[in-house]
Amino acid sequence: MHKLDHYVGRIVRLKDRAYEQIVRRGRRFVEHQENCFLVAAVDRQLSRLICYGANQRIDVGPGDIVLV
Repeated sequence: MHKLDHYVGRIVRLKDRAYEQIVRRGRRFVEHQENCFLVAAVDRQLSRLICYGANQRIDVGPGDIVLV
């Protein structure tokens, strides 16, 4: 089992630095989006986690998240 696979299906929060970067990008990000996401998949080629929250899909590195 790949190390990142244990995050799939779990609720996570982004670390403050990562969350602020996502908000600054402003890609249709809801102004008051809660910092809470579901990890849906793993992109093994890039070692990134695919997360969903509200109507947003983001991809982040495993170092940018905290399990809830």
